[in-house]
Amino acid sequence: MTRPSVIVFAGEPASSPVPPAPGPAVAATPASSPVPPAPGPAVATTPASSPVLPAPGPAVATSAQIQTLPEKILKDAWAGNESHVLVSIIGPYKMYYWDIKQIGHDMELESEVINAYLAVKVKDFNKENPRRQRATFIDTFEMSNIWNKGTSRLKIDPLDYDVILGIVNDHHHWTLTVMYQGQKRCQLLDPLGESAFKVKRCTEITRRFLKSKGCNISRLKRNSPPHPQQPDGTSCGVFALKFAENILSAEEHISFATTKQAIAEHRWNIATTLIQHTDYLSANCCYCAGQRDEYTYWITCDVCNRWFHHECLGRPPTHRSYICGGCM
Repeated sequence: MTRPSVIVFAGEPASSPVPPAPGPAVAATPASSPVPPAPGPAVATTPASSPVLPAPGPAVATSAQIQTLPEKILKDAWAGNESHVLVSIIGPYKMYYWDIKQIGHDMELESEVINAYLAVKVKDFNKENPRRQRATFIDTFEMSNIWNKGTSRLKIDPLDYDVILGIVNDHHHWTLTVMYQGQKRCQLLDPLGESAFKVKRCTEITRRFLKSKGCNISRLKRNSPPHPQQPDGTSCGVFALKFAENILSAEEHISFATTKQAIAEHRWNIATTLIQHTDYLSANCCYCAGQRDEYTYWITCDVCNRWFHHECLGRPPTHRSYICGGCM
């Protein structure tokens, strides 16, 4: 007999305890959960912890099992699973199976992936350099607007940072720009090589942007350090992110492998980084990414224990087992 899906009215315990179905092991619900379990056998009555990272507290899964979860999500996505199931939230950026699929071989990276990855790398850099250099990034939407000489409404003080990164999308091609306000210097790194026109454009938009933020710089040094060039027509986003990594690492020479196999490994590392560095997902609907409230019914996948708003899924029958798109 198939087990009915668990439906929970947020703020109340489940009407009857239902043992979880077999599937990927997940971390136990934190003790601080605002919704206590019903008496009897333990059962999650709030959205279970992220299937990617364990929640704080006693772990149910072994270390080896937890490490395979990002790999499973990645393999499923690259095998063609593009379901509308949330797998990672990094700040304001949300990634579903289709976003992870877009990181695969011969695919062009999308803004959400690029911004989320930059957010992870900049955060790590600032954590490692608390009293030395400070870095930030301008997301691709705003940076592309600045590149096209639009009016920037970004609230940022360049004086607070030593390095400001920005990746521009210009006619479906990703290019990295770097601003060093303190050094009165800017850089442009184009995966296909820098043209004189683009280097000049980078200098103009950097001076214009800094001036709009109160930094009047009459002379701005510019340079484009030697770097690898993309050997194909789809890896510009991957190369732009690798350039950013090298800049943040303060490496004297920008260098990384560019063989077909190496590029596939770069893509794999980008995808796993995004899945592993997700924010805590247990309070989010894995369809709309909305958070819990006191008036919403929830339903859980019987395989992976992800939680969804019942309404978001089109109100599937509650007397049947529910399996989400990520597990089908």
